[in-house]
Amino acid sequence: MYSIECKLKPLKEDDHLRLKHCIVRHSSRLLKEHSNIQIISPCSVRSKRFGTNYWQIKYETCIVLYVHYKGIIPFGESLFPTELDGISVDVREGEFKLLSNPYLRMGSKIGAVGANKYGTLGGFVDLENETIGALTCAHVVLNNDEFSNYAEPNGDSGYTGADHRLVCQPDSSNRDHVFGTIEKIVWESGNEHSAGVDAALVKITATERSPTCGEFDCIDNIHGRGNNGLMFCSGKIITNLSPDIYAKEIFKCGYKTGMTNGRLHSDYFIFRNNINGHIFHRTYNQIEIKNCISQQFSERGDSGALVMVDNEDNINDLSAIGLLVGSTSYHTTIASPIGDVLEKLNIPSRKLKTFPVEEQDRSTHIGRNHTSNIPSRTTDHPCSLLRPILDAIQGDVLEIKREFSEFKREIRFMREDIGIIHYYLEGSRRYLRR
Repeated sequence: MYSIECKLKPLKEDDHLRLKHCIVRHSSRLLKEHSNIQIISPCSVRSKRFGTNYWQIKYETCIVLYVHYKGIIPFGESLFPTELDGISVDVREGEFKLLSNPYLRMGSKIGAVGANKYGTLGGFVDLENETIGALTCAHVVLNNDEFSNYAEPNGDSGYTGADHRLVCQPDSSNRDHVFGTIEKIVWESGNEHSAGVDAALVKITATERSPTCGEFDCIDNIHGRGNNGLMFCSGKIITNLSPDIYAKEIFKCGYKTGMTNGRLHSDYFIFRNNINGHIFHRTYNQIEIKNCISQQFSERGDSGALVMVDNEDNINDLSAIGLLVGSTSYHTTIASPIGDVLEKLNIPSRKLKTFPVEEQDRSTHIGRNHTSNIPSRTTDHPCSLLRPILDAIQGDVLEIKREFSEFKREIRFMREDIGIIHYYLEGSRRYLRR
């Protein structure tokens, strides 16, 4: 419980010292004797008679023991102490969660060793031998000196080749974060009749981090779509932008600005890029996206992000149209057409990786840490025909548990809000009685 009262009255320095000494003294014993303790933390307020009409939040220095569910005592264990060294103990519901993200997702921050800069992991593609590749921009994994070496003096062509340097997510300075190697780099100008491409293909070598669903690495709420954001499971791309797309929302998920939306401005944008002050690289027939009034579509660090358009009849039916490469001084965003990106990278399927909607939905609801507990579907066992049914039942049970937990959490927040209102009303009444 992080209430208004906690913010209004933080712990004093001497209270911190006293509480720290007490927690250090008793924490090992408490964790050993009580298996349901999730967190031990100090607080400046105490909750009394929670869940009743007489609930109060009282200013009182206390030690808080957080558990999954109040009122449940594991078999063979004793009640929690009511005080420790003269300091009151308050029991609340709560838990600790790790915020690491072991699986790769679209929109993640990535960087190549030696490039000294970062960009965004765009989409995924299926490669040969059941391997998976990740897309980003060539300029994300190459430094400016390398660009200068690859560029032609006339600025009409660039570089296509392989570079097996290491790529990391999220921190390129830490070799423990390596997830793949650069398989191909394409940096071409195009011409009046074809699109230029700024793209790189990364082969995922850390298979334990391979993507498991079509989630993005940002869950911002866009126009009421909810905290789950958007999903991209179909792998669909659009190579010819029809006039009706100009009226639709365009989305991208970049590591710098997260999920943002805009509108298509044109698909025949041409620019000349100044590299190291003396090399000018021309690029033809790019996609230009204009911002929404309320937000910037992209910033530095978003290069490599997928640019997508949705189906108005289904907000999660996305199709990719480009790979974000940069922006203009007047705040529009530029992307290389995705069809040309896949063609120049020689992706066999000429489309992005698909994820089964069933598996994507399940991972969204129960979290990836649980996917290892879902039975795999095999055909060499007599019970293999029951696997789909068992999987479905297990998924339904986990979904019910998730919904119940969400409902319980919402009820708790409502009670807290009602309690705070009640607390201030009582205070007002006492003041008026004076």
